[in-house]
Amino acid sequence: MKKKLLHPLRRTLTTRKQLTRMVLENTLVGTIMGTLVGVMLRGYLRNLGNLNLDWVIFVLIGLAIGIFSGFERERKVCLQQSEKELVKEIRESSKELQKSEERFKDLFERANDIIFTLDTESRFVEINSKFEDILGYRREEWKGRSFYDLIVGNCRDNAIKYYWETLKGGTPRFELDAIHIRGYTVNLALANSPVRNPEGEIVGVMGIARDISESKKLEELQNRFISHVSHELRTPLTAMREFASLLIDGIPGKLTKEQEHYLERVAANIDRLARIIDNLLVISKTEEGKITLEKKLIDMRELISRVAEDFQAAARKKGLELQTSLPAVLPEIYADPDKITQVLTNLIGNALKFTPREGEVEIGAQKKGDELEIWVRDNGIGIEPADQEKIFDRFQQIRGEHQVSDKGAGLGLAISREMVRLHRGRMWVESEPGKGSVFYFCLPRAQAPKVLLVDDDPDLVEMYKDFLEPQHYRVYAAYNGEEALMQAVKEHPDLIILDIVMPKMNGYEVIGRLKENRDTCEIPVIILTGYGLDQERLNFLGSRALPALYKPINMKEFLQAVNEVLAAGEPA
Repeated sequence: MKKKLLHPLRRTLTTRKQLTRMVLENTLVGTIMGTLVGVMLRGYLRNLGNLNLDWVIFVLIGLAIGIFSGFERERKVCLQQSEKELVKEIRESSKELQKSEERFKDLFERANDIIFTLDTESRFVEINSKFEDILGYRREEWKGRSFYDLIVGNCRDNAIKYYWETLKGGTPRFELDAIHIRGYTVNLALANSPVRNPEGEIVGVMGIARDISESKKLEELQNRFISHVSHELRTPLTAMREFASLLIDGIPGKLTKEQEHYLERVAANIDRLARIIDNLLVISKTEEGKITLEKKLIDMRELISRVAEDFQAAARKKGLELQTSLPAVLPEIYADPDKITQVLTNLIGNALKFTPREGEVEIGAQKKGDELEIWVRDNGIGIEPADQEKIFDRFQQIRGEHQVSDKGAGLGLAISREMVRLHRGRMWVESEPGKGSVFYFCLPRAQAPKVLLVDDDPDLVEMYKDFLEPQHYRVYAAYNGEEALMQAVKEHPDLIILDIVMPKMNGYEVIGRLKENRDTCEIPVIILTGYGLDQERLNFLGSRALPALYKPINMKEFLQAVNEVLAAGEPA
């Protein structure tokens, strides 16, 4: 280390010695040259000893030339040396850069996942070799082609959505289905991140795609098994429950107190098993995307008060105080009342279960920004920090020194969080062991969805309005394609109901224009038509299979389609 530190100093001292020597040498040479020039110009060799002002000037000129020449020689020498060192550094940097590129290329090619980059037109720029292993295509054939051409039709809208989100600086994680060269579907889990140039501008998208087809198959098999077993168990359980009730009611004959007590235990456990089966069915439906929300405007103050009242008897039986903390007025929310009731029931039931006698449980709500925040607070056993996220996983239960006799299946919180997520909300817990827990969930204080009706027949538009407005939808109307596009940009509706056959600009062109605009490409569409649909044309526009209603349309069919698309919460 000491030698390394002294090396630059020695180098500097050596350079200074060289400079001094060169300056002295050139000064001497310059002085002699100046004297000779003076002799030649004067032509008086005999008067060489008679120095006057002219001789002094010649000598000084020679001296200046010598000094200047010395510095100039040193400058050239330094420049040559610097050039050699610069060339050497460039060569070394090039070698390091080449090694780094080779390492990156090796990692890029040997990765177990597909790695690719897209330009700002969603076209492939770079693709690694795993692309060929997983999807079967030659990667060179796909460079320059659109990423969307690789995606199954019903996933393209999501692909567009997350592509634009990445170009805006986001790093989304999502799943898509791609088409293998042999025609079957490959399930992919993707992670996107923006590609930036040296100035920090986003110039593309980098994606990492993992094949999750096998895990999806196992998950689907598991869900089918759970669904099948659950359905098969419901029938005998129902019969057992009814026979137990008949015995408890004394219909076959009077029971002793002890017999009645045993049968009540049997009935309670049958009910518990039935709840577990119901929860398994809910989980199965959730995984398959079959949960449908029947939303409407609900008074949350009234709903919370009603659920709390239903639990008062259970709280008194356990010696707990159950109270509410609600403001005089709470905003209405647009939600499924049955699902929100189920969430509150699970949270309050857990609070009563894990709170010791003479404890307190509080249910409250407040307006918080654009959301309604609801909580269930208890002063029970609390939850360890390491478990506070795990408890929302399926089949997870708190284990520790505090145990309760009434154990569940560990599904309630997983179902509750999923129900809140389907409402575009979020759920979390704050807890301290030994002091209690507070479970929060927030729901957006969104108004009823906006629906844009597009049809060139004013009478039909009025009829559709009559269908929707009693359901609290906010309805807008457009009577041609151009007006529809302007309304879509201005109002950004939650759903567009679009007639295909219209003058000037037909529905196909409207869909294409909507998909081209990043502000409207995610808006779901329901097609209205009295004729057949050109599915090839819709596929060319990059739209997945859109729901279609064929004229004449009845109100029940119309409202069912609207509710299903809005409940899905995804572009259609």
